Amino acid sequence: MNLSFRVLALLLTVWVDAQKTSFTLRPPISGALTRAEVISRLRSFRPPAAPQRRLSSFPSVSKRFREDWQLDVDDLIEQVKVAPGRQGEAVVTWLTKDRHLPSALQYAAAGSLFRRRADGQVNVYTMQICLPNSEVMLDPLLGPPNIAFDFNQLSALINSSSFLPKDSDSWRYLPPEGDPWDFLARTNYCIDYKNPKAYYTSPYIHSVTLTNLRGGTDYNFQPEGSSRRFSFRTPPDVGVPGPYKLGVWADVGVTNVSFAVMTKMLQLDPDLLLTVGDLSYADGWAERWDIFGVMMEPLMSSRYHLAVPGNHELIQNNGIDLIHRYPMPFRESGSGSPFMFAHESGPVFVIGMAGSYSETDTGSAQWVFVEEKLRQVNRARTPWVIVMFHTPWYNSNNAHYLEGIKHQWDMEEMLYNHGVDVVFNGHVHSYERSHPVFNFSKDECGITHIVVGDAGNYEGPATYEGRPPGWKFPQPAWSAFREASYGPGMLTVLNATHAEWRWHRVACVYENKDHHPVNLSKFTYDGSRQSLGRTRPITAYIWDGASGPSEGPPCTTESDNSDQKFEASDMVMLVR
Repeated sequence: MNLSFRVLALLLTVWVDAQKTSFTLRPPISGALTRAEVISRLRSFRPPAAPQRRLSSFPSVSKRFREDWQLDVDDLIEQVKVAPGRQGEAVVTWLTKDRHLPSALQYAAAGSLFRRRADGQVNVYTMQICLPNSEVMLDPLLGPPNIAFDFNQLSALINSSSFLPKDSDSWRYLPPEGDPWDFLARTNYCIDYKNPKAYYTSPYIHSVTLTNLRGGTDYNFQPEGSSRRFSFRTPPDVGVPGPYKLGVWADVGVTNVSFAVMTKMLQLDPDLLLTVGDLSYADGWAERWDIFGVMMEPLMSSRYHLAVPGNHELIQNNGIDLIHRYPMPFRESGSGSPFMFAHESGPVFVIGMAGSYSETDTGSAQWVFVEEKLRQVNRARTPWVIVMFHTPWYNSNNAHYLEGIKHQWDMEEMLYNHGVDVVFNGHVHSYERSHPVFNFSKDECGITHIVVGDAGNYEGPATYEGRPPGWKFPQPAWSAFREASYGPGMLTVLNATHAEWRWHRVACVYENKDHHPVNLSKFTYDGSRQSLGRTRPITAYIWDGASGPSEGPPCTTESDNSDQKFEASDMVMLVR
């Protein structure tokens, strides 16, 4: 075939391929076409019709929610995210309500004319609906959204009299004026296992592995059946020196503050995102994972993401949602648990573990895995070693104080002896950075511990918990900076010996003088659990949408008693 026509055929396919429509992608036209066929295709070609825009079939991700957060996602495919697999691999996951959409996508390096197809698998998971007896589940402290879940929907699930015969052993009657929380209290806050509606089944979760990826390269991909295209950049290959940026946050949730912190993290543009536990705050109401997935998709679909479990993943259903929706590379790193993994890229070796939410004794599975991975570190390839787990060892807030002490007794010396550089934690809803420390004393050879549980969840800031609430005084010598406001952090590894850590404040929140708790439920503990009563409360803490960043008005989160409470950022150069 004449070369010019082969080029023309190729350009035609590339142009068609570049249109953002839902037609099936295909590889470039081969040389089998004749001149007449090429001319015929050019003359008859018409751009494909734009796909019909459909509102999502996810009932929990409502049109109102999308409008509130300005999320224009009218696609059959949602909640796209990317995680690392083995070296040279990425695992792309997304959700659908339609079983018959393919578990496949097409991808290519940016600027490449050749696209590849990757096939994967689909699964669902099922679990009993169990909710925590928690004051914030009933009366969220920070929002909007100002409501944890739909009490009418919960009542409909509990009231099996509406769909079962009265002589059924599963028959339960909830009168119109009845309190569903009353019913849940009688069955350990789970919908009665005899009730056929006591079980939640997830949407279809598709997972596809992309192979033969190059480090530090932009890739485009499109799940088949989607009207959208996505792109992400792979981290640099192992051993490639910095600069290498790691975005770090924890205790995220789905409030307006969560959205603002996510937006700031997008602006910081990390190469790798670390979430140190407590992602969605679904708290047993699994459909809230869909809201979280939609809200965070712009961030989590555009870079590799690693996450460890927090208490809000584990206490209701042992982390089943997290395992299926956010698969981590645990088998690829030789771990026997989905809550423990290791990852290498650029100049960094990252170890994630369950921490206090798994056995930590010498010889336990967690202890053995972490020790094994630390022995495998090659400092010539990855000079920086980072460990992440949810519950902190070094926390000078009265909230969760010394909660992780058993884990610390069992494993701190191991991390110290192997020269771990940084430990990231969440759990406490504040920001705190330590000096290099070991055994509660400043130590030049110690580890820098950083708590980043300040990403915006509905439980509010760490100013009201503890006895007394707030920070301990005097500030311990090992504590370098602490503040109960909200924002993300960024670790920029510059080279083998220097890294810059910077925390960016995004929001100061204020106590809402108009907040009035509703009637207390008689089934609550110590009178502290507040019943929502099917009303829409005004949260106890609010954000004005402007106070927080350095360019905003001077501010502090109300009731924050830290000496650093007015600071809009924290920065330190770490030297190893």
